[in-house]
Amino acid sequence: MARRFLTCIFLLSLLIQGCAQQMAQQSPPLATLAPTATIMSSSTAGTSSLSLPELFNKVSSSVVVIQTVEKKLSNKLNKGKAKLESVYGLGSGVLISADGKVLTAAHVVHSADVVSVKFQNGEQVAARVIGSAPAADVSLLQLETVPQGYMAAVLGDSDKVRVGERIMVIGAPYGLSKTMTAGYISGKMIPKDQNFGSQQMEVFQSDAAVNTGNSGGPMFNMQGEVIGVVSSILSRSGGFEGISFAITANTAKKLLLDQPSYWLGIDAVILSQVLAQVLNVPGESGILIQRIAEGSIGDQMSLKPGVIPITVAKQEIIAGGDIIVEILGVPVPSDPEKLKAYLDEVRKKFR
Repeated sequence: MARRFLTCIFLLSLLIQGCAQQMAQQSPPLATLAPTATIMSSSTAGTSSLSLPELFNKVSSSVVVIQTVEKKLSNKLNKGKAKLESVYGLGSGVLISADGKVLTAAHVVHSADVVSVKFQNGEQVAARVIGSAPAADVSLLQLETVPQGYMAAVLGDSDKVRVGERIMVIGAPYGLSKTMTAGYISGKMIPKDQNFGSQQMEVFQSDAAVNTGNSGGPMFNMQGEVIGVVSSILSRSGGFEGISFAITANTAKKLLLDQPSYWLGIDAVILSQVLAQVLNVPGESGILIQRIAEGSIGDQMSLKPGVIPITVAKQEIIAGGDIIVEILGVPVPSDPEKLKAYLDEVRKKFR
């Protein structure tokens, strides 16, 4: 009973954390991961830097193109409900283990129903999400098979990276695979309120060019180690303007590899008091389910996604889905930090 209680608390806290802390983004059975010997990590100490051509030739085969299919609501209504249509997505990723684990961005795959990975030789392999931390925008895939002749990339120690160091990004902007851009680390930062227990999320700022399709691709140091996962850009025009961001490799390792990792496959929003009143929620707030990925934990929990796109108080949401109004008798407050604090206290008691 206590085990089931703790599992419920932990999974729901992940959902709330994702709702409350999601960064600016474009948008199977329960899997757990333990550290594996095939995941490589090393230090840059004593290792000489490579030229950009040498570096590209050394690591480019580990970079993959990620293609997704996700069911989303169209703008066309049928008997008052929006139709579901298949939407195709594109991103990048990097092979990090000999047994077929691929690191990518959560906003590329977190709510996808189908995921496939394309290698340098054009071979396409089916994959599934086995771990995801959407609040940190990192996810882990498991390939069904691993093509022969591909070397996994090495995960470096991102704590040792300094502002001013040169870096390289490889990905598939607009579908153009094996595209390399280079730049420098412009800054290291910890976004406000972005933390996961004792682990704080760290982000690299860079001037390396990043565009649609680069998301999830690796950022390499000049020794050929992965030090970050491309996440987003800061832009007024919608295109690249010289500022890109990558989640550090150490953040990804601690969230997805060094501890059990789960894939909820749930997109949700925490309702404000205004939205709760408009939707006639019995309480000051609630967690409104937006989308559920097929085969995810949310799908297995039989949660229902939204069916009607609406705009309330200038906020676009999908209404008609399940609304979680309380967790173990505790009402969901409009301030997610209060609920997170409660969940953290409960988890401590059951450790």
